[in-house]
Amino acid sequence: MNTDPVAALAAADPARDVSLPDADVRRLVRAATSRPRRRRWILPTAAIAAVCAVGIPGAAVASGYLARTGWFGSPNPGSPEGTRPVGTEADGSEWIDTSAADYGDYAVTLWPAYATLPPAYDTAVFARAVAADAPEGLRQVTGIRSEFEQNARCAWRAEWLDADALGDASRAATAAETLTAAATWPATVATDGGGIVEEERTLAAAATAGDRAGVESADAWCGEMLEGRAR
Repeated sequence: MNTDPVAALAAADPARDVSLPDADVRRLVRAATSRPRRRRWILPTAAIAAVCAVGIPGAAVASGYLARTGWFGSPNPGSPEGTRPVGTEADGSEWIDTSAADYGDYAVTLWPAYATLPPAYDTAVFARAVAADAPEGLRQVTGIRSEFEQNARCAWRAEWLDADALGDASRAATAAETLTAAATWPATVATDGGGIVEEERTLAAAATAGDRAGVESADAWCGEMLEGRAR
């Protein structure tokens, strides 16, 4: 008798030897939507049923999170490409089901430790708020972390603006230093469809130079993005 629960689940997985045709895999991945110049790496909810038809890998079930699919790179676990990218907006990270009931709980665990927030923010609460706004579908971990990074940058942009308005040079300097490092955070670089890193460097440079107008004009949509984000 197999006493290893993970191995037992894997052996019981009825879809472990099932695969979708390559053409279907490519069609599903091409359905991923993206904002201009920033890759979002997400498959819409309508695609989940087709992908889930091949079953949930036993290892993902054993992880304890329904949001985890156990599929890395390719959304088709049985394909030869299962461990490497398929399409131009896929990497080797896991596909996560953002429509799962426990997605918010799992998303919190994905917040990168290097993406610090200003002192007034609670990271877990902030991460949950960001996750709550995610469109339902299949999304890769790298894309989720990229969005976390962007929201963190927006928080530091707001921190710099507040500090500058109050004449708090120390706070402003800390915010500027963080924005400089944040411009090249890993997931941001990985999902840069063209120009995003340069935009963030422009924001950081303006903050470093004490250019309030420059900071306000850079990433001007941050104010809207931060609405509803608890501090």
